[in-house]
Amino acid sequence: MAKRVYKIRKPEKAEIAKQVKKGKKGETVKRVKKAKTIKELTEAESEQNWSAWEKRNKLTPEQLQAIRQKHKYQENPKDSPKVSATAQPPKDSLLLDIPLETGANQQNDEEVIEHTEKKRRLGEDGDAEASTCSRPCQDPSTSEINKCMNDDPESGPKKSAENDTSETSKKRKHPDDHAGGNTSTTPPGLSKVEKKALHRLKQHRMIVKDLINSLIFAKPALKQDHLDDCLSMVEVMEEKYIKAMQPNSGPKTQQVSHPKTAEEHTKRLGGDEEKARPWLPTKKSKSEMPGLVMRAWDEMSQCQIKDFRVGFLSGGSANMLNSKVNRQFWLQAHANWGNRFKTPFISTSTSLHEIAEDRVPRFQRRQENKGVKENTKLTLINLHARQAAGNPAMWMMDELIHYDVTTKYGKPQYYARSFYTNEIILPFCVGPAEIVGTWAWHQVEKWVEDNKSDFGGWYLQVGVPAFKEHERVRLGGTPMPKHNIGCDCCGQ
Repeated sequence: MAKRVYKIRKPEKAEIAKQVKKGKKGETVKRVKKAKTIKELTEAESEQNWSAWEKRNKLTPEQLQAIRQKHKYQENPKDSPKVSATAQPPKDSLLLDIPLETGANQQNDEEVIEHTEKKRRLGEDGDAEASTCSRPCQDPSTSEINKCMNDDPESGPKKSAENDTSETSKKRKHPDDHAGGNTSTTPPGLSKVEKKALHRLKQHRMIVKDLINSLIFAKPALKQDHLDDCLSMVEVMEEKYIKAMQPNSGPKTQQVSHPKTAEEHTKRLGGDEEKARPWLPTKKSKSEMPGLVMRAWDEMSQCQIKDFRVGFLSGGSANMLNSKVNRQFWLQAHANWGNRFKTPFISTSTSLHEIAEDRVPRFQRRQENKGVKENTKLTLINLHARQAAGNPAMWMMDELIHYDVTTKYGKPQYYARSFYTNEIILPFCVGPAEIVGTWAWHQVEKWVEDNKSDFGGWYLQVGVPAFKEHERVRLGGTPMPKHNIGCDCCGQ
């Protein structure tokens, strides 16, 4: 069957002529303009890029001849039976005149240049050099590239007189062939993680190669400036991926501990803004705050109790809240409940309806969507104990209005119904001395079912008595014997 020759149409030829830079003269430019088929155009552009590549690298004629001969044999394996047919040239870097490959092909070019330079320097002593050279050159009459490619790990196994018959039957696989289903040899001594990373890097290089080739041989309707932009993006993508695969050798940032005492809170909040808008407890704020607040949470919450000896720790620990700008920024970030941003605040509520009808159902839906077991918990917090220790507590709605914060729902003062109204935020941490107790939500549901009541009944008959007992002990009373009212998970 006759091979079809794809001719270039007049509009395409005109577009190609536009892409040729003005002011260039020479045989290769004429060949590009006079090209009638895709094959002729590719050969002409390849020759044009070769000349630019030679000029940029300033190589000697011997080095250029060796590299040209190598790429010629890689593109036409039939011309060089000693070179493995699986070795593919870096066509993308050759045609585009950009060094995209940093791996085996570039390394082979450097080895050929180094080997050729040795031969050129030694001159007449080339025979003595060949006898001590680590490369097993077979025939002095063959070209430089044929002698050196026998030791190339990318092109094929070494050939010797002893194992010539056994080695020729084995086919050495190209490192990038694994993307097509083949496996390749990896350097010894690598861990599983390193092997995985190497495998992903090679796959990424294959994808980049395919993308570049598809851009090169795209229809001429693709403008040259658009093509350059696409190729630049490919280079950036490859560079970023390689950097991402490298281990982070830089110094790790030291984790700042959460402030727990009144003095530590004063360092984070103190300043001119604290004088203008006090967040640390005052006589007025103590009288305006309720004694008991609630926090519903689960194992996916940013702030949760991981150790009952520590209590709650906020997502952010190094935040400074001593200026108006900082307070406004972190209030706005915390007001967006769905952004998963680590803020220095811990949310609590005084509303039974919000906890039972909004927060807990939202947690349960999230757990169901994630396919995890129901793990919602409810913690009661004594604000009298917190303020007595000098730790701050603020009404969320008041602070949003004062700092003129606009949330994704709009201005808080114009809400018809808002959960910010019943929300109290506690900066940085809630210590064990401030926690009344923690209950698993299924315990609350079981109590409601057994007593034929609702969450309000549980709050009045279980939560409030526990708070009063906690407050009595804090003021110096003798602790009562503990009953089985604590969480079956953490024992509080």
